[in-house]
Amino acid sequence: MKKLLGKKMVKRTFATILAVTMMISASGCGNKVPKDWYGEVRDYYTAAFKDDWSHDVKQIIMKEEYKDKSLKFGYYIIDLDKDGTDEFLVGYDNGTKPTVFTDIFIYHSDFGPHDIFSGGGDVYYYLCSDNTIYEEFYMGKEPMTQYLKCQAGSNNSFLVVEDGGEPIKVSLTYFE
Repeated sequence: MKKLLGKKMVKRTFATILAVTMMISASGCGNKVPKDWYGEVRDYYTAAFKDDWSHDVKQIIMKEEYKDKSLKFGYYIIDLDKDGTDEFLVGYDNGTKPTVFTDIFIYHSDFGPHDIFSGGGDVYYYLCSDNTIYEEFYMGKEPMTQYLKCQAGSNNSFLVVEDGGEPIKVSLTYFE
C-alpha cells in the first residue's frame, strides 16, 4: 500500500512540475532576452540612413522625417520599466529641447524585437524625466496628448497614465 501511495505521489509531483514548466514556456516567461537584441534593428536603421532609404523597406514604416537631412537621427537605449531589458528608441535632435522620438522598439519574449510605437508626421513621442513617454498626436485638427508608462511583466505593454515627468533631451547615438 505504501509503495502504491509513493508511486502516485511521484506521478502527481511529476505531472505538476510538467504542467508548470509547460505554462511558463507557453507564456514566454522562461525565455531569456538576448543582451543586444536591438542589434538587428540598429543595423537596419544604420543601413537605411546610409543609403538614403533607397533599399526595400519591409519592417519599418518609412517616414518623411527620415529623409530630412537637417534632422540628426539616432537611437537611445533605456530600460523604461526597470525589468532588466532595454527598450530601443529611435529619434532625432533638431537642435531644440526635448529629443523627439518617432519609433519605440521593445523585446517581447514571445515575438522577439518589435516596434510598439511608430509615429512621425502627426505623432511624436518624448521621453520624460520619470521614464514615462509623452505622446503628442492629432484627432482631426484637435491636438491631443497623453502619458504612457511601460509595464514590466505584462507583455511589455504601455498603459495610459494620468501624468508623467517633464520631456527631456537625451544624447543620441547617431546613425552614421
